[in-house]
Amino acid sequence: MRKKYLSALLFGALLFASAGTFTSCKDYDDDINNLQEQINTIASSLEDIKAQIGDKGVTSVTVEGGKLIVVTNGQTVSYDLPSGVDVEEIEIKDGHLYVGGVDKGAIGGTNGSIVTVNEDGVLMIDGKEAGLKVGTEVIIKDASNGVYTISINGETIQLPMASAGLVSISPLGDDENHTANIYYGLLTKDVEWDGAKAVDGKMVAGMYPVLEKDINVMLNPTGVDGTAYSYEFRDSENETPWGLKLGEASVYAGDKLTVSDLSRATVSPSGVWTISRYLDYVPTKDLDERADYVTQFKQNDGNYYAFALQANDKNSDAEGIKSQYIYSFNPLNVNDITADFTYNSSDSKNYYTYGVEHTPDFEAYEYKGSAGSILNGKEIDLADVIYDYKLSIDESKMTKVKIDEYGLKISADKHAFIAEKAQAVNNKISLIIDYILINGQKGQLKVDYTIVEKDITFEEKNVTLGSNVFEAKWTDLDSQVLSVLDEKYVYAKTVDFVPEDVFGSDYNEWEITW
Repeated sequence: MRKKYLSALLFGALLFASAGTFTSCKDYDDDINNLQEQINTIASSLEDIKAQIGDKGVTSVTVEGGKLIVVTNGQTVSYDLPSGVDVEEIEIKDGHLYVGGVDKGAIGGTNGSIVTVNEDGVLMIDGKEAGLKVGTEVIIKDASNGVYTISINGETIQLPMASAGLVSISPLGDDENHTANIYYGLLTKDVEWDGAKAVDGKMVAGMYPVLEKDINVMLNPTGVDGTAYSYEFRDSENETPWGLKLGEASVYAGDKLTVSDLSRATVSPSGVWTISRYLDYVPTKDLDERADYVTQFKQNDGNYYAFALQANDKNSDAEGIKSQYIYSFNPLNVNDITADFTYNSSDSKNYYTYGVEHTPDFEAYEYKGSAGSILNGKEIDLADVIYDYKLSIDESKMTKVKIDEYGLKISADKHAFIAEKAQAVNNKISLIIDYILINGQKGQLKVDYTIVEKDITFEEKNVTLGSNVFEAKWTDLDSQVLSVLDEKYVYAKTVDFVPEDVFGSDYNEWEITW
């Protein structure tokens, strides 16, 4: 029996019970153990703490009386620190580093930088030394990444922080950005279709509405887990419009995604989240029972009604958190749109890495409505109004030998493709995309994609210009020429390469134009 953990209340209860009958101490071991586990779980190591906590969010990590104490919402886990260990507590808050409560200044790096210590006790930011030695026994509270990093006695673990509760929703941009089109198609009868979304070989009759764009918002406080909420629009009578649904939240694409491998919680370092649009379906029978679709968004084609974005906790029945009533919508029936989309080479991606599964870029294809039509000259992307599609390999342009050589395959749902083998690099693949719009119109695209070894990125760098004035003029070979140093061109007196090999056979014909 672990008497040293026996509470005074429990000890008194045992004395009272012994007055009536005699029971051996061992008979109470199970009850004592169960009570002790509720009060405090004892860990034998940091890895044991990690196993005990699992994916529960941690509310605090402290050192008290020679013990490391980790607290979650429903559990406390303690660990006896090795003798002589002095743990330094570090916190990263608002981009600054606090050691023992003292502000050591901005940590540098980028928003969401990962902070650790190396084996010598030097603070590391994104794997680079930050010039501050804090010791090897540390607790790092990193709110920007939603994680506690604990290093004790040569052992390191990471534990997820408990997510903060949502307090408010702040829309981004000005009021003009909060009016969005809703594209919807109406099918009066089923359309033959055998794609992944088909129902018994058909796209079934009904209405298919979808918002034209995702919604970007600021969720406050910054550390809140946006994925813990579902989202919907509400009018001033607190009613949700039918035929307008939203999908899941994800960290805004401009941010660094920071998810602990132990946690289901996701943190957006900037607090900005993207609420995805959702392609809804309203059966024909429901259309018959409802009023005209557009009347819930605008009255007599006049002023638009105002809506608020509401977030509802997925694990609570409490009333949701709302934004301001600043969203408005313009429903557009796109039944007159045909499946004639043209390729926009200036806004497209036609290269894909090998060994990775990809889906087509439907934003690269545009449709321009005629004057006087529902679009009235406005261009929309195929991504805005596509319902379903299916991929196939264009065997009129690719032989089976090439298909096998590249390891080119189509996924089971026919939504993705992959060139599995490195032999595909710097070569083209040819695919056929059959698609159907939300109005039941069908179309086909034949595309050629280039397979590359790695994704192409463009990097912009600032260049500091000195006071030198450069003139474009001919110069003697032995006076001032170009040399190659660490892949950069520099002025030098002599060179150890043949200029034609570097600049091409016509290098001396190049001209500088302004």
